[in-house]
Amino acid sequence: MKVMMTIVLSLIWMWVSPTAHAYTQLTKDDFISDPLIYDAEFSPDGRYLAFIRQAGKSRDVVIRDFSQEGAPITGILQDEFIRADSISWANNTRVIVNLMVPYERISKLKKKAEKDPEFDLDEYDYFRRSISMDVHCQDRVVLLNHKKYSRKNLNLSRVSNLLVDDEQHILMPAWGHKGLEIMKVNVYTGKGEVVLEGGRRTYNILTDKQGQPTFRLDYYYYSRSVQVYEYTQEGEWVPIDRIYFEQNEDGEFDFEGLVGIGKEGELIYRKRNETSGYYEIVKYKKGSKEKQVVASLPEEDIYSPMFDAFTGEYLGYQVQRDLIRNVYLDKSYQAHYDKVAEDIGHSNFSFWASSTSKNRVVVKSSGADHLGKFYVYDYKTQALTWLGDVHNQLVPENLGLPAKVNYSTRDGQKLRMYLLFPPNYDDTKAYPMVVLPHGGPQSRDSASFDFFAQFIATRGYIVIQPNFRGSTGYGLEFEKAGYKQWGQRMQDDVSDAVTYMTQNGYADKSRVCIVGASYGGYAALMGAIKTPELYRCSISINGVTHLKDQIAFDVDSAEINEDRIEEILYERIGHPIRDAKMLDDNSPALLASKVSLPLLIIAGDSDQIVPYTQAEVMVEALAKSKKDFKFVELTDTGHNPFILKDSAAKVYQEVEQFLKTHLGE
Repeated sequence: MKVMMTIVLSLIWMWVSPTAHAYTQLTKDDFISDPLIYDAEFSPDGRYLAFIRQAGKSRDVVIRDFSQEGAPITGILQDEFIRADSISWANNTRVIVNLMVPYERISKLKKKAEKDPEFDLDEYDYFRRSISMDVHCQDRVVLLNHKKYSRKNLNLSRVSNLLVDDEQHILMPAWGHKGLEIMKVNVYTGKGEVVLEGGRRTYNILTDKQGQPTFRLDYYYYSRSVQVYEYTQEGEWVPIDRIYFEQNEDGEFDFEGLVGIGKEGELIYRKRNETSGYYEIVKYKKGSKEKQVVASLPEEDIYSPMFDAFTGEYLGYQVQRDLIRNVYLDKSYQAHYDKVAEDIGHSNFSFWASSTSKNRVVVKSSGADHLGKFYVYDYKTQALTWLGDVHNQLVPENLGLPAKVNYSTRDGQKLRMYLLFPPNYDDTKAYPMVVLPHGGPQSRDSASFDFFAQFIATRGYIVIQPNFRGSTGYGLEFEKAGYKQWGQRMQDDVSDAVTYMTQNGYADKSRVCIVGASYGGYAALMGAIKTPELYRCSISINGVTHLKDQIAFDVDSAEINEDRIEEILYERIGHPIRDAKMLDDNSPALLASKVSLPLLIIAGDSDQIVPYTQAEVMVEALAKSKKDFKFVELTDTGHNPFILKDSAAKVYQEVEQFLKTHLGE
């Protein structure tokens, strides 16, 4: 295939030819197995490294002393049933370990594990708690171990302020009788006292280095917004701004990483510019009653502000293009960061510079072709030393080869697309292809690790992930171009990505399948209905099938006010009365008679985002029209089936077999 060899050169490859290890064919079990390393963090002075590793059935916390030759181990904390999840440092010799604790008694779990060779701790619910201990993993105390808080808090592991000038205490938020309380907790005794109180809507109170209140964040569920209050000298909370936000595909939101306190006590947060439509970093100085833009980019969103992990000081901001990259205010930080970026290559990586550490920092990288690697970066020597892989099988040698390309749609819009080519890719062969549109649709794909995409690529398929209009990350105008375009412009953008790949000789046009979850599952069904000539099969996982019914479900379950219903649902998807015909014309369940491809429909029976009834109505319509389809129900599974090992394994198994049946030679 001479044409393919020529065209492939126009791609921007995002990988380096692997040489370290021989290729190993991955199984579905490799994609659901536990990581080897979960977290790693240096003490503020850079002397001690604490990390969490999987050692057989035990999850261990290990501490090593980097001030001595060979960095000897100073302590190990092991447990098979209470699992360490993340770590942080209260001071140079006191480490905080966040734990996942099963609800069921440990003694019962031990007996079950002894009797059942297939015992899986992931099947049991848990709550979160934190302990503090010394560098020998001794002198352990449970933080906030009080019935008042244990009964009201599933998560007692959040730290809101490390109080760097007070080595004995940290601040932790906890739910009390009247609402959120900020507790001053002694990391040596575990005991805490209430120092600040919020209201029932308060989810965080921001404090300065001394622990004094500065700003309060109240979450208003009905309007999907955060009200920001300033704490005045008179001891009053005065409203200064309201910030509207989006939930992710799992119905969650995370605003904490987007707001913090600056060096002089000012509030720094990310907010969308109403004129340009792009996200920028805004500063509000206490008592000024004015907001000032501190970071803004032309025709580009700012992804997030950055804050010092120990002092909370504002460091700069992050930009998400193909990869996430940091921009520091401090030139010396930027120089170190750029050196690491040069050494690591085309990968995302975490590098949180800190004013408290001038010795070492942990760097974690991850990319489209590797789940993650941990390194130690030495500030003095600028040496980057490999610490370990997150997973011993999900490494570049065994995974799909990533690339990226821009393509033009039928109306001339240029769009970004991410690709994975099968391991051991041979450009003289024609490969079958899977198009994998993302969910949301107010979301995006990037050059980051995607379990599902890599699983498909390692089965021998090219995988493409286009950022169609309506995706986030490219400004409000680009996002709005997808409003009320379900099954229309957004679908055409996906179709044009397929056409680009097949016309340019990348893939075998007779062996293409469209696969997706959530909105992507909807797009998979509409692809089978609207452009069956492009595909041989379609797979929908928790996909929307009936737009009016989905809108009605969202209105009933979301409990948001009328203004936000109009903005979030009616403006983006359509109004059930004003846009009735458009919604019906683009609802797969009402178009089942037009299906001419084999379909695989997978749905979780406990989905709270796209209800199980969406799958039921589609299956009923397909059966009535006597279409070729298979339906798989995932029991006790929510919107994201990849969270639970059993559900993920079932999805992988069904998808692999279905693709093999319909895209095989």
